Amino acid sequence: MSMLSKKLRKWADPASGQEGLTYWCQGCQEAHGIRTKGPGAWTWNGDMERPVFGPSVLTTGKRKPTEEEWARIRAGEKLEMPEERCHTFVGCNGAKPGEVIFLDDCTHGLRGVHPFPDLPDWLQS
Repeated sequence: MSMLSKKLRKWADPASGQEGLTYWCQGCQEAHGIRTKGPGAWTWNGDMERPVFGPSVLTTGKRKPTEEEWARIRAGEKLEMPEERCHTFVGCNGAKPGEVIFLDDCTHGLRGVHPFPDLPDWLQS
């Protein structure tokens, strides 16, 4: 991955011809990614500071275990992680370029309009 700005990293998979962007989600407190080239690609306005992605960005998957849960898993306990959902408009459908709207169907607590965040320092290096 290569840095494009404090807000975006670019990735590419030459074998599949897919390319995309990684950005920080302040609701999930983790990086999310979208494809910008290849099957099912999102649109991107090309702005590295005030991005617009279309259509909405929906990220789903199992919640990652906490440190305590990892210890229990390593000890042999079987834990079923709950499903998580993060659904946003980035710079579209009411969000201005450089803004994110967290929709009501997100499983984390963040809702409403927020500035598009910088990547954490550890993702910028």
